[in-house]
Amino acid sequence: MIKRLTAGFLIVTVMFLVGFNEFYRLVQLINWMALSFLLLALISVGIVIKVWARER
Repeated sequence: MIKRLTAGFLIVTVMFLVGFNEFYRLVQLINWMALSFLLLALISVGIVIKVWARER
């Protein structure tokens, strides 16, 4: 019983540490993607405004 609890605790701890590391990396990736998306959106909006201004 105690052995099982210890093993479970160790597994949970390892998973938590690995998960925290992966989670941090995922957050960085999401931030980077969000920044890239914002940049793309700004560029496309600028292009649309230029085209729209030329059309008028």
